[in-house]
Amino acid sequence: AHSHQVDQRRDSMATAGAAGGAADLDLGLALLTSADPTAATPATSVLIKLLDNIRNKPDVPKYRTIKRDNARIATVLAVPGAEELLLACGFVNDPASATLTLPDGNVEVSELEAALQGLKDVQSALGVSAGLEHPCPGCRAVEDTHAPRIHLGEAPWGCVHCGQMVCAVCAPATQRSKCPACGQPAGATEEQRVQCLRALIAKFPNHRHVPRWEYQAGLQTMLGIGLPQNPQAGMRLMRQSALGGYSVAEAALAQAYQKGMVGPPNPLAAAQWYTRAAEKGHVVAQNNLANCYSKGEGVAQDYAAAAKWYRKSAESGYSLAQAGLARLYYYGFGVEVDMAEAKKWWEAAAAQGDEHSAALLAQLF
Repeated sequence: AHSHQVDQRRDSMATAGAAGGAADLDLGLALLTSADPTAATPATSVLIKLLDNIRNKPDVPKYRTIKRDNARIATVLAVPGAEELLLACGFVNDPASATLTLPDGNVEVSELEAALQGLKDVQSALGVSAGLEHPCPGCRAVEDTHAPRIHLGEAPWGCVHCGQMVCAVCAPATQRSKCPACGQPAGATEEQRVQCLRALIAKFPNHRHVPRWEYQAGLQTMLGIGLPQNPQAGMRLMRQSALGGYSVAEAALAQAYQKGMVGPPNPLAAAQWYTRAAEKGHVVAQNNLANCYSKGEGVAQDYAAAAKWYRKSAESGYSLAQAGLARLYYYGFGVEVDMAEAKKWWEAAAAQGDEHSAALLAQLF
């Protein structure tokens, strides 16, 4: 099946080649855009680097020969559209030497510029996420899996080169090594990260990752990470991200309103934003919303509603929610008194290291 697909692609190259370079380029870009993003995103980054080297140093021979037996190159050429694009830029296939070669005189600056701009547009359109649509490339888990560990002091990380998002848990290790998508060194300063995020937001205002970029830039601006602290400006970016539907930003914005990080505490706004994030499955927001209902902060006191949200969060493994649900069962708030259920949920919380739950178990059972 794979051999048949390769033959079909080579037939397509030959057909498009009869129409000239522009048709080949359009075909390559179209195939890349429709390819699997997890393969096409790093391939696009490599292609940009290859063509950029030729544009900047057209007389350097090593940049004009691409070896198929190179493992990384083989991975790139396996992505639909990659080889088509290189052929459109003047490369010639040499089966005898298993190379793609750009002969002297085949370098057309205008074609290189068109290919580079097209690849950058493809890169923007692809943009693999570490959110709900695609797994984090570091751990292969979707971001919400780590929701209990994502709070106001942590953020998913965006590569300053390609915008690839990595979950908050994998971010520290990734920042010390290379981006898993484009392979570029990830060692940017915090200030450079914020500058890059703002540039991405300005350049691609309709990109589907803008809410994530806004959240990360807003968080660093609010807390003064890598630049002078500016809570008001950070709050504006955080709010834009939340309005874009990013649940992590919704939960963080709610916490900022609850704690009065910019202006006096606003429990009503906090409860509203916790609700939006909780309905999307953010387990920390679910627990915090349950607290709001339990205490009557920003909403009418409603123990049944508190039990509902504690349960959703507890069933996802969040220890604070497990302890909160145990407390409701023990006292019969919003649920029938059930000592067995209370003990079960306190045990679950204690097993995760909640010392207060462990102390209650020792005291009450």
